[in-house]
Amino acid sequence: VTCDPTRGGKVVLGRTHNPRTDVYSTVCAIQNLWLAARAEGIGVGWVSIFHDSDIRAILEIPDHIEIVAWLCLGRVDELY
Repeated sequence: VTCDPTRGGKVVLGRTHNPRTDVYSTVCAIQNLWLAARAEGIGVGWVSIFHDSDIRAILEIPDHIEIVAWLCLGRVDELY
């Protein structure tokens, strides 16, 4: 999941005076996805074993785009 702080132009409601609100909204969207997935029996994991620089290089993510999360989603048979 990424966030592009340049999307929508320079003047965007909420982001004009606090540029971090777009990232906050992105994190809220992740939480909503997570809650909806769990309600459907789908597991979600927030992966933290990769370096952003590696993900950026592999996926060719431009420097101005912020990497917010690397998620795994899928059916879960059991929890360890």
